[in-house]
Amino acid sequence: MMNKSQKTVRNRTFRTPRQPIFQLLMALLIASSGMIMQARAQTPPNAPTSVTATGGVNSAHISFTVPSSNGGATITNYEYSTNNGSSWTALEPARTDRTFTIIGLTSCTAYDVKVRAVNSAGSGTASSAVSVTPRIGQSGINLTSRAAAGTNNWRSVTYGNGVFVATPWSGQGSKVMTSSDGLNWTSRNSTGDNTWTSVTYGNGLFVAVANNGSVMTSPDGTSWTSSSGGGSNNWGGVSYGNGVFVAVAGNGSVMTSPDGTTWTSRTAAKAYDW
Repeated sequence: MMNKSQKTVRNRTFRTPRQPIFQLLMALLIASSGMIMQARAQTPPNAPTSVTATGGVNSAHISFTVPSSNGGATITNYEYSTNNGSSWTALEPARTDRTFTIIGLTSCTAYDVKVRAVNSAGSGTASSAVSVTPRIGQSGINLTSRAAAGTNNWRSVTYGNGVFVATPWSGQGSKVMTSSDGLNWTSRNSTGDNTWTSVTYGNGLFVAVANNGSVMTSPDGTSWTSSSGGGSNNWGGVSYGNGVFVAVAGNGSVMTSPDGTTWTSRTAAKAYDW
């Protein structure tokens, strides 16, 4: 007697294969294996690299290089920490570009910033910490008035050799003042009661020029010596760079000096009132 899964053909007995059930089981097995492999392939991203932080006014501008691996899943956002990883804040709204700005920071306070990427598997490895200190106030704010060394019309100021040096456009008597901190100023004697229009520092020397052609130099901002070679030009500015002092005048004149003492006239590009 034959069961229902058998049939006789020409006196031979065959078992009918149950192919639909077999194929269904194999399909389920393959699908579940694929899902398991996919789940195992997705991990949190690697750490961002080359993180930089630039202090702004109560803020910090952050830039970085994206992680070398996204963990097998698309990066959907970034998080940052300002306390070396103790707590984290997600960017809102979410963003995936390589720069962002942290606001609401306290000026003159150092922060240790870290960055990490986020994908569907979670938050990734944190970057190395970088330190940043936001600047104080906005332009023109948090400035404090200080008492000058005299009532002269101070026109130019420079810094060098650990001291600030200022020269005036007009006034009487001592026509130089110096300060080690910018707060407390001391009168110094210039080489003459001239209209000192500009002062600079370079190569271990302060150099000041006047609108009557006078030039004076000082190694410390305190003791000054006259320098010849300025002629009678209306010198309006002097600067130092690339190993040379350069002075310009209102009549289009230019002169240069390697040491602030010996000056050579130069031809200006145009006869402008420099």
